[in-house]
Amino acid sequence: MLRISRRNWLRKAHRYLGLIAGLQLLFWTVSGLYFSLVPIADVRGES
Repeated sequence: MLRISRRNWLRKAHRYLGLIAGLQLLFWTVSGLYFSLVPIADVRGES
């Protein structure tokens, strides 16, 4: 019984850690696209 609960815990931990890593990768990609597409003067706040 202990082995099954440990396995379930590992599955849940792996799922949530993967979700967190995936969200970080998504934010990194979106922010990189933003900085690539927007003129650098706008990114820096220069007029």
